[in-house]
Amino acid sequence: MEKFEIQYSISPSFKKHLRDFVRGVLSPSKLVVKTWYGVPLTALELCKFVESTEPCLESDDKSLNLPEWSAVRCLSLSQ
Repeated sequence: MEKFEIQYSISPSFKKHLRDFVRGVLSPSKLVVKTWYGVPLTALELCKFVESTEPCLESDDKSLNLPEWSAVRCLSLSQ
């Protein structure tokens, strides 16, 4: 079997811009806690919520129903 050697390099300019971007996005002063009816959401819960709304947004059905996960989450937070 023939082996291939791949060489790549990342330019210093790209590294600098990526570092600045990541620092800006992840800076504590830039992070905002998302809430659902006043209760803070974890990153995992927020991701699940976004994933659960995707089928509703792609549907041709014009009635916008809360995804099951959202409704359950809302009910659990209100107790």
